Amino acid sequence: MLKKSKVLGFLKLLRLNNALIGGFSVFVSYLLVNSKICNFDLFLGIVSVMFVMFSGNIINDYFDIETDRINKPERPLIKRTLKIKTVLFFYFFFVLISTFISFFLSKIIFLITVFSNVILFLYSFKLKRIPFCGNFIISMLSALLFVFGAEIGGDVEKSFFPAIFSFLMTLGREILKDIEDVDGDRYIGRKTIPIVLGKTEAFFLTVFIFIILIFTTFIPYFLGLYNRTYMLIAFFGVDLFIIILLFIFYLFPDMTTKKSVNDLIKYDMLIGLIAIFFGGR
Repeated sequence: MLKKSKVLGFLKLLRLNNALIGGFSVFVSYLLVNSKICNFDLFLGIVSVMFVMFSGNIINDYFDIETDRINKPERPLIKRTLKIKTVLFFYFFFVLISTFISFFLSKIIFLITVFSNVILFLYSFKLKRIPFCGNFIISMLSALLFVFGAEIGGDVEKSFFPAIFSFLMTLGREILKDIEDVDGDRYIGRKTIPIVLGKTEAFFLTVFIFIILIFTTFIPYFLGLYNRTYMLIAFFGVDLFIIILLFIFYLFPDMTTKKSVNDLIKYDMLIGLIAIFFGGR
C-alpha cells in the first residue's frame, strides 16, 4: 500500500496529463508540416518535451510548498508522500535527459530545450512572483511547443497560428488560476495580477485576452490556411465553450467551481488541437 501511494504521488507530482497534452501539441504541429508519422526524431522530441514538463512541475512544487499548504493541500510534497531528496534527484535526471536527447535533434530544438529548462527553474524560483511575468513565461513556453514540433517536421513557419492560439489560451488560463490561488499567494506576499489589480479587474483582463483569441481563430480560415472543418470545431468546441466557462467562472464565487473551470479550459485545448489536426493539414 505504501509503495502504491508513492507511485500515485509521484505521478501526481509529474502531472502526466499536462505532459501528454504537451506531447500531443508537438505531434499535431509536426503533422502540419510532415505526414510521416513513423519518425524516430518525432518520438525523441515528444519524450524530451515531456521530460522538460516533468522537471518543471517538480521544481515548481518544490518552491511552492508554502503556498500549496493553503491553495493545494492535496499535493504530494505537502502530504509528505515523497521525500524531497528523491524529488530533486528526478528533477535533475529529467533536465539532463531532456537536454541530452534534444542535442541529437537540431540546434534550434537544443536551444529551445535548454532555454525551457533554465526559464522554468527561474520561473519557479523567482519570476512567478513578478506580476504578469510568470504568466507570460508559461504562455510563451506553451507556444514554443508548436515551434518545437514544426522544427522537427522541417517548416517552423507553419507553427505561427497554433503558437499564437496556445499563447493566448494559456495566458488567459494562467490569470484565472491566479484568481483561484489568490489567498495562498497573498499569504506569502506574492504579487500576482489579481492581487495587484483586484480579482474583478483581473477577470475582465482575462475576458479581453480570450476575446482576442476568439477573433484570432477566424484569421487562418479566412486566409485559406485552414478548412471549414477546423472552423466548425474551433467555433463550437473552443470559442463558444470558452464563453460559457467564463460566465460560469464569473457567476459562481466558490473555489471548487473556479478550479473546475480552469481544468475544463485546459482540456479544451485538446479540442483546439483536434481542430488544427483535422482542419489545418
